Amino acid sequence: MRRWLAAGPVLVAALCLFAPALLANEAPRQRYVGSDSCTECHGRIAGLWAGSDHALAWTRPTEASVLGDFDDASFEHGGISARFFRQDDGFAIETEDAEGATRVFPVVGVAGIRPLQQYLLEAGPGRTQAFDIAWDVEQGRWYPLYPDQQLQPGDGMHWTGPYKSWEARCAECHATGFKRHYDPATRRYSPEEAEIGVGCEACHGPASAHLDWAKDPAAYDPARWPGLTPQGFTVDLAASAETQIEQCGGCHSRREPFFDGNPVPGTPYHDAYTLSLLREGLYHADGSIEDEVYVLGSFLQSRMYARGVRCSDCHDPHSTGLKAEGNAVCTQCHSPAANPRFPTLRKADYDTP
Repeated sequence: MRRWLAAGPVLVAALCLFAPALLANEAPRQRYVGSDSCTECHGRIAGLWAGSDHALAWTRPTEASVLGDFDDASFEHGGISARFFRQDDGFAIETEDAEGATRVFPVVGVAGIRPLQQYLLEAGPGRTQAFDIAWDVEQGRWYPLYPDQQLQPGDGMHWTGPYKSWEARCAECHATGFKRHYDPATRRYSPEEAEIGVGCEACHGPASAHLDWAKDPAAYDPARWPGLTPQGFTVDLAASAETQIEQCGGCHSRREPFFDGNPVPGTPYHDAYTLSLLREGLYHADGSIEDEVYVLGSFLQSRMYARGVRCSDCHDPHSTGLKAEGNAVCTQCHSPAANPRFPTLRKADYDTP
């Protein structure tokens, strides 16, 4: 009896600790609702986003989305050969497979819009590969992404190899709410995503609670959606520079992920990824960029980061373009008027073209 009495306070404490978690499990789960659900209230922003690099990061192959020459065009370079043509109602590429035999692969996706466009090929059940002969949008020509390398079948960097696996290496930063669902027994992926392309919810988080709030803010019950912002989001991107930088950095960095796909927006960066450090092959000895490191690791070394500059100070997050042209990006702060957010910045005319 004494043992039970002694254990009583421990049991009560445990129940108190876990009660919020139990209640949270009973709360409705946040759902992705799609970018189209945002346009009614956010029409101007949706218009900026619609033609952006984010919106067009991954599209279906259509006459409108495919910019490359698929009118029976041929390309050869360093032992690589490919033929680009139309097949039935779609597009196809004839090239060598993982065994070196020539095969026809259907184009099942389009990656990017400018300055280059890559095409995603169905290499087998549950396997999509990014073909590394890309279309130069500006010059209107096919070209190899690795012109100095002669990659043979069996090489991990060959287009059929693991480093060109769309599901494993690329898709999570070209989609919204992406999960790989890899089955090691069959060596296949069964991917799913809320939306292809980088949609609104890729940065703001699943928006079902926000829609609940938007319908009637006065009737919105935060207790029904625990752990969210007052407007029903998983993250407040205006909360701090660090919050925004970590959210953008999830894709704009050289890193290794911990999760099966996209973490919920608002997840601290280092809870979701290991950032690649300054090492030979990625950075030069002075810290400048040598390989593709995707911005964050470089930005963290900068004086701008140390002073509290955030991504959206220079970039429009919806159009993905710069906020101004030329030096005007810098003179938002580096000018006689300066910027009250940075009181230590010397007021002067920095723009001397």
